[in-house]
Amino acid sequence: TMLTTAIHYGYVFEPIFGAGWHRAGGLITWMTPWFALQLLAVPIAMSLHVTRRQRLALSLQLFGLLVRVAVIVLASLWAPSRVAEAYALSGAVFYCAYLGVVLWVTGVDSRSFQRAFLAGWRYVLGWLALGAVLATAASYMTSGR
Repeated sequence: TMLTTAIHYGYVFEPIFGAGWHRAGGLITWMTPWFALQLLAVPIAMSLHVTRRQRLALSLQLFGLLVRVAVIVLASLWAPSRVAEAYALSGAVFYCAYLGVVLWVTGVDSRSFQRAFLAGWRYVLGWLALGAVLATAASYMTSGR
């Protein structure tokens, strides 16, 4: 479909890097939520150390390790061709949990976080629209239409 084509980076990677790079673009599509959540969580993660919650920080890191290893093992057993995608989703799950714990520890209420998050949405939507247009244009250029 057009929407799937517009948000799949494989159609952008292939004309730039060559025919063998289509899968890499697809993997970037799967990793985008992980990267976005990591971008939100990591800068404020030091708050766990500042609030003397080092054990909680260690527990979160161990949780992340267990989630990722478990997902890789399960994916390799049930869907070996999708291990990379499963790993990308496990990264998103981990950083979502990490962000939630950090916000809880720091006492940031959900309304304040929501206001701050929504304040930047017009910029995010602008970049998403530009990316969709460019990806669609690249798709049409490479498909010969």
